Amino acid sequence: ALYPSPAEEQVTLSNSSSIKLEAAAIYDLKGKLVSQINLQDMQSERVIDISAYATGVYMVHITGEQSSVVKRLIKK
Repeated sequence: ALYPSPAEEQVTLSNSSSIKLEAAAIYDLKGKLVSQINLQDMQSERVIDISAYATGVYMVHITGEQSSVVKRLIKK
């Protein structure tokens, strides 16, 4: 889970099912990589600072050991 959305300063990535995560890549809607975050040492939650990002919609591609998922992030 990724919350809150929309967010202003930071978002929390929650891994309640304890899946072994590897990384998160944040892209703008043009496909440009904005940030890459290593999640290998993550426990159940990780706070991500988005205060420097421009207002808009971003896609967060989270990869794990077995699978990957894309979440939408809205920056106010």
